[in-house]
Amino acid sequence: MNPPANRSRPLRRSLLAALFACLPFAASGQSILVADTGYFTIGRYSLADGTGTTNFIIGLSTPYRIAISGTDLFVANYGSGTVGRYNLADGSVINASFITGLSGPAGIAISGTDLFVANYSSGTIGRYNLADGSVINASFISGLSGPAGIAISGTDLFVANEFTNTIGRYSLVDGSAISASFITTGLSSPFDIAISGTDLFVANYIIGTVGRYNLADGSVINASFITGLSSPAGLVIEGSPIPEPSTYAALAGLVALGLACWKRRRVA
Repeated sequence: MNPPANRSRPLRRSLLAALFACLPFAASGQSILVADTGYFTIGRYSLADGTGTTNFIIGLSTPYRIAISGTDLFVANYGSGTVGRYNLADGSVINASFITGLSGPAGIAISGTDLFVANYSSGTIGRYNLADGSVINASFISGLSGPAGIAISGTDLFVANEFTNTIGRYSLVDGSAISASFITTGLSSPFDIAISGTDLFVANYIIGTVGRYNLADGSVINASFITGLSSPAGLVIEGSPIPEPSTYAALAGLVALGLACWKRRRVA
């Protein structure tokens, strides 16, 4: 089964369309980078007026999530089962097959010198060396069910399991489960998560909502914090403090939470 966002219609070549399709994106300096799954590219646009190019990086294979660390951009290619590494300044290839042998990589996150990949098909989180892509532990976390979005806070790693409608919490140190069912209330095909301060936000693809939860204990703050969305698949948060590189590093100045998944008509 393909991730939900893969069932969306192809995107038009514009920043607005990319945002409407709720695809993951990240910002760097004065630019916004968009993973355009429909055209197999990464686009780069001005944060000021949206002008730019769809073809900043081309030749990708169903790019899903992107992550920034320093001067490098990492791309999770769901179709080819790879993570590619590119120069953030000009989009040139550093290593298009930086990490290989993945199984439907749908989520990616960076913490310190490690890169974590959510393998949607095999139900695992892999851990890799950020410097050279070498394997630290390909099954750092296993037994998951459709892991898509992942997020890191301190020494914890949170996973959105689409098939079981759960958010799991795991140790970033050894991958052990702190609570495999950390959040269960109000979820419906959770496909991405984002963290801001003491709150954790969840994008529910099926019911078109974003829920808000307590990061400390998983209790519900508002399971329908944002409603009326159509298949939200990506989340970012404007101006969140970022103590270390993460999946959506350098996001200051982005659109507000929820605008990443603009309301659009449901596809019957």
